[in-house]
Amino acid sequence: MAEDEEQEVVVVRVAQGALKGRRVPFRAGKGRAFFSFRGVPYARPPIGPLRFQVAQPPDPWDGVREALEDGPPCPQVEKIFKVPYRGDEDCLYLNVYTPKAPNQGEELKIPVMVWIHGGAFENGSAEMDMYGPEYLVGAGVVIVCINYRLGVLGFLSLEDGSHSENLGLKDQVAALRWVKDNIAYFGGDPNNVTIFGESAGGASVNYHMLSPMSRGLFHKAIMQSGCALNPWATATKPRELAFALAKDLGCYATSSEDVLNFLRNISARQLIDTYDKIKKQQSGMRRWRFGPVPETNARPNDQIFLPTSPKALLENGNFHSVPCIIGITSQEGIISLQVNGILKNPALLRNIDDRLDPLIPQDVGVDNNQCIIREKIKEFYFGNSSNGESAMVQYVNYASDVHFTRGIDRTVNLLAANATPVFYYHFSFSGKMNIFKNWAQATKLTGAAHLDDVGYLFTSKFFNVPEVNSGSSEWITRERMVKLWTNFAKTGNPTPAPENNLNIYWPCLSSTKKVFLDINTKLSIGRDLYKERVEFWNNL
Repeated sequence: MAEDEEQEVVVVRVAQGALKGRRVPFRAGKGRAFFSFRGVPYARPPIGPLRFQVAQPPDPWDGVREALEDGPPCPQVEKIFKVPYRGDEDCLYLNVYTPKAPNQGEELKIPVMVWIHGGAFENGSAEMDMYGPEYLVGAGVVIVCINYRLGVLGFLSLEDGSHSENLGLKDQVAALRWVKDNIAYFGGDPNNVTIFGESAGGASVNYHMLSPMSRGLFHKAIMQSGCALNPWATATKPRELAFALAKDLGCYATSSEDVLNFLRNISARQLIDTYDKIKKQQSGMRRWRFGPVPETNARPNDQIFLPTSPKALLENGNFHSVPCIIGITSQEGIISLQVNGILKNPALLRNIDDRLDPLIPQDVGVDNNQCIIREKIKEFYFGNSSNGESAMVQYVNYASDVHFTRGIDRTVNLLAANATPVFYYHFSFSGKMNIFKNWAQATKLTGAAHLDDVGYLFTSKFFNVPEVNSGSSEWITRERMVKLWTNFAKTGNPTPAPENNLNIYWPCLSSTKKVFLDINTKLSIGRDLYKERVEFWNNL
């Protein structure tokens, strides 16, 4: 890697050709800087005949390719943060951020962390304004942020082997292969790669643990507020949805091949907008959605990412047993208050039955026992409090457990039963850098919402994460989070030795000792997280 005379531009040569990146000063100054390479192609553009196909290796280029700006996000509509349609099908790009510019041939072997963004497998991107790397790179790791195909373009499934499925997850595999082949050119160690993500990104990390395609591409895993057993992390009636999508766009074909050919020739904008329209006509856990699926009907020559259900793979111990960090925020369900309009209109909770039914998971026998299940849930969570502030708190607990706690607790138990090193955490800190809670103006509620922990790992103009004063509780929490996460990436242990700003030992969870780290103003060790709530669902 060579720097020009202005010390602003850096050039690195990867397998496909030369890349021009940029030296980026740390905002804290003191002469420190990191090096960014943005918009790096890790696959051929999945356009034209490559739509609905597995990502192909990237083409080489001549000369020096500029890697100074983000690649476009994949096509999407983002409703929660009110972002209209954006993106481009030519979106399979990644960003690399490294703390040191190595000379050509120099092996620095810096630990690598690959970030997989969240967004329900329907939105999100690797953009630097969304996930700025400064805190993590400053702690001595290489950061890679990746795009992957979303929604219908990334997760179309006709469930009959007519085409390759789980394309968005296979995109992630292609990105991890690119990292394995090229990250040494940026000073990274291809034999010390940690994959980490939040929400759908956390679930993606879990899926890579289960996938034969991902074997050998990573060595540690961090799952934040997401796992493969969460109810939103798998597709619901994707075949029916694909045919409904085609019909809404004017195709009344009855064969998978005809529907596939039709959808291949519709503009990305029309596909995304029509999918969004169909989603609006449905609600809750019964909403049809595209997402990961078991590839039980794959064609003989297909690359299979997910051979059977996540539950079966976990129960049979058929996964990559790598050290893991996994956890949740204390008030994940605040996001459901916002999405369902309850934050602005708490009176919606007066008829609590209307709010319970859409969230009841499909695997608890609701078709036959809807009323019985609903009454048990209502009694356990709400008792006699069916309105007011108490009802809002209990609704948050209910939504948290349905969407996150239940699946993550099951995952933790199954991982630990296979002797996988598991570090379990609970993020409960509330401060100015809590992304979702501050955006939703839900600061009167205690604890941390879904997405809130991400503000203590990344800078983010998109999420309006503010700068904070050195020594503030937010600053201390950020320092702790970054230290824990990067310690783990470097060593496989978040607390390998006493640290001044940690001053705690975070033990592994075991099948007989369910310990967790609570991340709040102080760090503390607890046991049996949400025991009564977890047992309620286990016994339902």
